[in-house]
Amino acid sequence: MEIDRSQIKQQAREAMFLSRPSFWIVTLVYVLMTTGISSLANFTTGTLGLFLSFAVTMYCWVIGFSYRLWAIWTARRLEPGLGSLLEGFSVAGRVILMELSILARTFGWIFLLAIPVGLLIVGMPSPALVTIATVALILAVEVILLRYSMSYYVLADYPDLGPAVAIAHSIRLTRGWIWELVKLHLSFAGWYILSYALTCAGLAIGAFVSGDLTSLMGLPYEEMVIQLQAITSAPIPVLIANLVSLPVTLYLTPYVEVT
Repeated sequence: MEIDRSQIKQQAREAMFLSRPSFWIVTLVYVLMTTGISSLANFTTGTLGLFLSFAVTMYCWVIGFSYRLWAIWTARRLEPGLGSLLEGFSVAGRVILMELSILARTFGWIFLLAIPVGLLIVGMPSPALVTIATVALILAVEVILLRYSMSYYVLADYPDLGPAVAIAHSIRLTRGWIWELVKLHLSFAGWYILSYALTCAGLAIGAFVSGDLTSLMGLPYEEMVIQLQAITSAPIPVLIANLVSLPVTLYLTPYVEVT
């Protein structure tokens, strides 16, 4: 079994460019509805901040499901429009339950896989072994997530089935297709690298503008790491990084989802 990645991606691009309003407008609204809201919630601390964090996470799950609805309907040439970004609220409870179930299943697998990996590292401690074991664990988690990746599309087409059945269908649908899905995701690697490079460039520009970049000079390694972590969460560098990488985001996000 093999996926014709070139043909699928070409069909996705054609569907994107035929969509009205344009895919980048829908994606921009989606980004503002998710990343924008999440950024505002990050400025709240304490108990209220914790509550808002949970609320915003669930809200983003629903909006993310709505964006997948837009992607499905765009791929089918149904002209969904901006209103599709609110369609997920009609099944918000089921979306949240499905996300929680996927999260619980994923953590369960991580726990089971981490035990033998941890015992192996303790028995044969070495930096190389730790690196190999960590990479293997990350790859295993990615494969697990791919098993559940079709759940959203099953629930979108058959909302009455419920979250548990959607997840079960996803596991059956992806059986034997995991490697093809991995290759499909890897085919976007160049775009992801470009997005990451632009984000790093934006952070550097933001740190220079805010004066944080000059404070790194002459610092010991440990203090430099702490300062870099502070830069990556500071408002000005983060804002500039998002703006610099925004053009790629507005193209890559719908490209991947519609594909």
